[in-house]
Amino acid sequence: MLAIGWWTVARTAPGVRTRTTLIATCVVGATLVLALIAVGLITRSRLTTAAADKVSSRAEAVTALVEAGAATDPLPGRNPDLIAQVISNGVVVAADRAAAGLAPFSDAQPPPDETVILHVEAPAGIIDDDGLTERGPWMLAVRTAVTGETVIVGTPLDEANEVFGAAAVVVGLGVLIVLGVVAAVTWFLTGRALRPVDQMRAEADQISDGALDRRLAVPATTDEIARLATTLNDMLQRLDEAATARRVFVADASHELRSPVAAMRAMLDVTGAGSPDSELLGHLASEIGRMERLVEDLLALARQEGTPASRATEVDIDQVLLTEAITMRRRGQLEVDTSDVAAARVVADPDAIGRLVRNLGDNALLHANRGVWLSSRTHDSTVILRVDDDGPGIPPADRERVFERFVRLDTARDRTSGGSGLGLSLVRKIARDAGGEAAFVEPRRGGASIEVTLPSSPECPVG
Repeated sequence: MLAIGWWTVARTAPGVRTRTTLIATCVVGATLVLALIAVGLITRSRLTTAAADKVSSRAEAVTALVEAGAATDPLPGRNPDLIAQVISNGVVVAADRAAAGLAPFSDAQPPPDETVILHVEAPAGIIDDDGLTERGPWMLAVRTAVTGETVIVGTPLDEANEVFGAAAVVVGLGVLIVLGVVAAVTWFLTGRALRPVDQMRAEADQISDGALDRRLAVPATTDEIARLATTLNDMLQRLDEAATARRVFVADASHELRSPVAAMRAMLDVTGAGSPDSELLGHLASEIGRMERLVEDLLALARQEGTPASRATEVDIDQVLLTEAITMRRRGQLEVDTSDVAAARVVADPDAIGRLVRNLGDNALLHANRGVWLSSRTHDSTVILRVDDDGPGIPPADRERVFERFVRLDTARDRTSGGSGLGLSLVRKIARDAGGEAAFVEPRRGGASIEVTLPSSPECPVG
């Protein structure tokens, strides 16, 4: 019940400092109480053993007198705490002065040369040093002489109890003092140890969404608090980078959406109330299509960043490529070669993989001159998906930059045919979420070659 009580108080205490102080004090207190009980039991045992030794020695001495025929009444002896009787046939034949005229202390008769120790109440008629009737526990040593007499020696145990009680009081006061010291020291040290935490809390409380560039002060130590401050600073760094990326993303998206909208508004203003000609309708359709692709890529990127790989299942890459090839052939007059498409299977979000292949195909169609080549294979537990075109290609210095959001090279800035600037960024994001990678490789058809590597499904045959 005591353990349950302090644990409940510790859990409902207002702070770590209070809980730590309470728990430390309770643990030390429980330890000291157990130690006090152990010391008390040992002390009582030793006092009792000392009393037993004294009455046994006196009983042996009186027995020797009886056996030698030298026992007199009263018995010789000067220790008032050791009172002896000599009993023969149930009658006291000799005794110390303090036991003169008293009945036998006990009727026990052990075998000769054997001493029996008894714990009894004070014999009736015994008067203590203050002239009062003796009360409390006594110890008797009973021994039988070879001549047949029984020798009984008794002593009160109240002195031993008084010593034990006094020791318990002193030790108890010491325990209270120690507990007070432990509580005070624990309170002080815990407060000092938690002071950096309070400082970090105050600093963190002042960091708002617009001040994520601020960092917490790291204590000049190597303990858990310093590591906590470092971890929190790393978290603030990631939050700052995420907030910066979000602001850049929103700004870029707003700019990219504003362009086709402004172009369409200008065309409509030029047309006025008249009927638009076919060329203007073509321009409007192109801008609307570009804006649709941009919005679709933005929505796909938002879904991919929100819940990546949330619908992971087995996807046949070869089937996705063949299906996309049919769509690509319908969209233009370019050749779409699928002769190198081989069986390949991955575990990923099928919608995300479909978007990945579609964006690769769109990018290739925008820049190809005569054809696009799709291929897939499995090698060493890895699915390799590749798209080649025979367009102008990408300079080596720009092959990483085009995977960034809203990046379009000068050769792709034709507003009628340029992409949204998100397609390849989304391709890499999907690949990485699936545990793979997307990158430009050395071209095989003179244009651009993009290769996507993904972990293959365990059931997929290795080519």
